[in-house]
Amino acid sequence: MTERRMPPEHPVAGPRPRPRQDLGGEPRQGTWRWVILALGLVFCSLSMVLGAAALGAYHGARDRALAMQEAAQEHYQRGLEHRQAGEWELARVEFEEALRLNPGLDEARQQLSEVLGRLAVQPTATSEARTQAVAALLAEAQALYAAGQWEEAARRLETVRSLDPDFQPDLLSELLYNTYLSAAQELEKAGRDEEALAFYGKALALRPDDPGVKAAQDRLTLYAAALSAWGRDWEEAVRLLEGLWELDPTYRDVEPRLVRALVAAGDAYRQQGGWCLAAERYARALRLRPDEAVQQKAEEAKAACARPTSTPRPTGTQAPLPAPTPEASPEATLKAAGPLPTGRILFSRYDPVRDMHEILIVPAEGGEPEVVAQEASQPAVSPDGQWLAFHSWERNRLGILIAPLAGGERQKPMRTTYLEDVQPTWSPDGKRLAFGSNRHGDRKWRVYVTWVEGREEAQELVFGEAPDWSRADGRLVFRGCGPTCEVWGLYVTDEQGAAQSLLVADPSATAPAWSPDGKWIAFMSNRDGNWELYVVGADGLGLRRLTNGPEHDGVPTWSPDGKWIAFLSHRTGAWGVYALPLEPGADVHLVTLVPGEYSDWMQEQLAWIP
Repeated sequence: MTERRMPPEHPVAGPRPRPRQDLGGEPRQGTWRWVILALGLVFCSLSMVLGAAALGAYHGARDRALAMQEAAQEHYQRGLEHRQAGEWELARVEFEEALRLNPGLDEARQQLSEVLGRLAVQPTATSEARTQAVAALLAEAQALYAAGQWEEAARRLETVRSLDPDFQPDLLSELLYNTYLSAAQELEKAGRDEEALAFYGKALALRPDDPGVKAAQDRLTLYAAALSAWGRDWEEAVRLLEGLWELDPTYRDVEPRLVRALVAAGDAYRQQGGWCLAAERYARALRLRPDEAVQQKAEEAKAACARPTSTPRPTGTQAPLPAPTPEASPEATLKAAGPLPTGRILFSRYDPVRDMHEILIVPAEGGEPEVVAQEASQPAVSPDGQWLAFHSWERNRLGILIAPLAGGERQKPMRTTYLEDVQPTWSPDGKRLAFGSNRHGDRKWRVYVTWVEGREEAQELVFGEAPDWSRADGRLVFRGCGPTCEVWGLYVTDEQGAAQSLLVADPSATAPAWSPDGKWIAFMSNRDGNWELYVVGADGLGLRRLTNGPEHDGVPTWSPDGKWIAFLSHRTGAWGVYALPLEPGADVHLVTLVPGEYSDWMQEQLAWIP
């Protein structure tokens, strides 16, 4: 899975020294006393809060441990009763449960050993005796179910199923499902999310097509994952919480928590000098919940974003750019002799001033970009050049949509409904789309295929992301880890996902793109410490590097004639679309500078049409 991170064009900088204020003398002694006293009071208050929280957690854990010990003792006593009555199977079940709850209960361990010894030497129980034992266990489970003791009832029912799977199977399945679901809901209310997810999983194993349980599992999975990312990766927390908010804006504290995550992400970008990205995060937070302090931050970030120097250049150990020469400077390249690329290139940008994602089209030889779609990114054009598939940012139509490239209302019925569905690619016949998504509850990336005419739900193809469909032979290339998930890199598979072959063993390789003739694959990688373009043969041979500079190059796409590769680059300190001729020694051609920003440039996508 691609690691989420702040975009590399905004490096993390160390704390800046604050300017010293000359107030005309040293501070008075009394002032320092008051400051120290105030800090001491704050520290004491914080210690009391943390201490109370720790004490509460301690008492909660202690109470739960005592309850488990009492339950273990009850099971032990029941085991003794079953043993005295000669009900050896039931005695075994009770002693095992007692030890599960309290592994230190030595008397239960001794009794279990003796019961297992008796079971090993006694004749096999008659079917009537086994049926009676199983019926007794089922009756206990039903009593526990009626009492609302879901976890205990689930364990009894699972024991019944292990002893005799054919004993009243319909009733047993119904009871297990309802028990699992009730246990999951109770545990979720108690904040025991991991245990709740386990029970949701068991319920889905019995009824995989239950939309209510699947939705409940997805909501809880997103929330738990967001809590895991909280304070560690604000962009990931925002992405997860936004996905949850789209599913159910009333779930727990998702809305105020999402606002806090957006503001924290904005603050992080602000500290790095990424003003445009900070302005976008603040604007999204304000749309959910107005706040004067956030409004002030948004206005400051928007003003800084509008200044030409708002995008910082990378600093640190990176080598500086070479001095401009007539051959090296983008401006000189535009005037250089030799053939220029033909056709049109589509790319997307984010405008923080209007808070909008847009897809633009520009002549490949250079010119003024024109907007072709709003609230859209990641363009992909159908083989006949008539249709545009893209990732939609519309609040009520998140996912992947299709619209006429020439403009107008969407006519084809196909759309996906998951925020996580990204980077569409067309099949050679234009009847299907492949895309990457981590929409599933486990948040693992998968490649899906769906019909453009909306015949059925998207079908999972393989584990992976960033797919590209070859128009020459119908194969797909994608980033993944193979059938056994042992080696990360680029893989090639057929339309059914049945045969996966490793193309490039490189964990950082991503954004693969087929050449029009299906003989080559361009991709981006930071294998040498910086994001650069590479190309490799479809058979895995002939790997070579295409770019080499201190700035990032990536997201390649091929020209229709296969003689050029367009890509995004930050080589001038701002994002631009460039075209690279494949003939050795030729100049890189600046198509256009991107009039905007990217929240995650590695998720972008270009398209080149005649």
